[in-house]
Amino acid sequence: MLRPAFALLAGLAACTNPVDVCVEQARSDYNGLLIARQIAEDNVLRGFAIDRDVVAVPSFGLCGTSVFGGARFGHRGFRRSGFGVGFTACNKTRLKTFERPVPIDIQAESAKLQSIEARLPVARELRDQRISQCFQRFAPAPVAVTPAPAP
Repeated sequence: MLRPAFALLAGLAACTNPVDVCVEQARSDYNGLLIARQIAEDNVLRGFAIDRDVVAVPSFGLCGTSVFGGARFGHRGFRRSGFGVGFTACNKTRLKTFERPVPIDIQAESAKLQSIEARLPVARELRDQRISQCFQRFAPAPVAVTPAPAP
């Protein structure tokens, strides 16, 4: 089961362009600051922060099954038709997000927001420099074009 998944991931990795990977890494710090600014702004506007916990919740239910190629699933009709759909009992795990308000110091959150705002121009310049370095580093090699001989 693990081998097909690994082959799929390896196939997807082969499709990535090194320039795209480099540019995405160059943008990561700046994008992180943008996300932090949005969270801080939301916290100041609300007056409190939201803490999110993701918990795995087990449950019991019915799962669909299918049978191909005439394999038997415990009912003769599946064997005759060569294809069948059925249900079986199964355990499921679903993720549930719990949110709870958390009190914050509004002045401290405002100061954090101002600090993020002050760092954004420097981070933007650094992002742009890194992106230009990516394009310089992975620039395609010049191709020599020879003119076709005149007839």
